[in-house]
Amino acid sequence: AVVPLAARLRRGGLAVDIDHRGGSMKSQMKRANKLGAPAVLILGEDELDRGTATLRRMADSTQEEVNQDQLEAKLREVLE
Repeated sequence: AVVPLAARLRRGGLAVDIDHRGGSMKSQMKRANKLGAPAVLILGEDELDRGTATLRRMADSTQEEVNQDQLEAKLREVLE
């Protein structure tokens, strides 16, 4: 479910990377920060079951749960 979601966001013109290396959440956030990612989507089993994703804004470390249908619009807000 993650790969089709990433493909849909890419078709919408967003740059999306999937971290396949795993590791702790802390190490994944450090990698995203090092890459300069403005936002991170957290998609665990719970989020996938609910059709949501946790959107974390890297600049201020705030996060919110977002319906997957609204992800593209929310990500564009972060990028403005």
